[in-house]
Amino acid sequence: MSGRDRDRGKRAKRRIRWSEIVGYSAILLLIIIIAYLAAPEYQFSTSNVQTSAPQVKRAAVIDQLSAIKPSSGLIQSAYSMLTSRGISTDIFLPGDITVDFYASLASRGYDLIILRVHTGLGNAQAPIGLFTNEPYDPNRYVLEQGDGLVGSAQADSGGPVVFAVTPKFIREKMQGQFQGTIIVLGGCYGLHGGDLADAFVSKGARVVVGWSGLVDLDHTDAALSAFMKDFIQQNMTIRNSVDATMTVVGPDPNSGSALSYYPSDQGDVTLALYAAQHGILTAATSQELRSKPFDA
Repeated sequence: MSGRDRDRGKRAKRRIRWSEIVGYSAILLLIIIIAYLAAPEYQFSTSNVQTSAPQVKRAAVIDQLSAIKPSSGLIQSAYSMLTSRGISTDIFLPGDITVDFYASLASRGYDLIILRVHTGLGNAQAPIGLFTNEPYDPNRYVLEQGDGLVGSAQADSGGPVVFAVTPKFIREKMQGQFQGTIIVLGGCYGLHGGDLADAFVSKGARVVVGWSGLVDLDHTDAALSAFMKDFIQQNMTIRNSVDATMTVVGPDPNSGSALSYYPSDQGDVTLALYAAQHGILTAATSQELRSKPFDA
């Protein structure tokens, strides 16, 4: 073999070895990518994993009642508790709570909504619904009133008459969809008959926490405070948070109304588990939710 032939053979061998290296590297890279995608989230630290998912949940605290009776620090405590967990929180006060506000609620992208809002039993045209602070006017929302979407509501004989939105309004008039939102209803009759809670679920909510009947405002404020500390601070499940609240605060002393949740198969939902399932919180943030004490 001539020198030229030997050089050509050596170059051919070098090309083969380089092709093999490239091939093996590509296979190894593919294996790493598959293992990364298939592995559980908790195996990866947030310092090593970049994600395009938002790092916090969004919450809304809706206080329709503070114009009638202040919340004794409940709203401020809820805001502090939520934001201390890195949860972006919006507070809505009485002047914000209108028919149009409820119409847009599902489209606002909240993952947790706490409603300190009157709810009540109505007539055939206005069954259990959410009160607004919009004064009732029979000449407004005429078509909606005729269709049973809104109606008049009054908390007591001396209180103002306002518009309220019905379960039918939630199903048919609310814009957009809830995306697995957790709904906490602080008013009376939230789970009475199931129609209001079912309307939220049919609109995309995952679980609704509420009362079976009448509840005193001071009592529901105490219960909501206890529930939120268990659910948000202690990262307890919906079921355990409700049970603990009923053990510590108890049912309404006058009506016997109890706090519960709907649907009944959603009792195992926790804040961190819910967030991780929806790609919202990283593993490290979920662990922080479990371990960091609430000190507000």
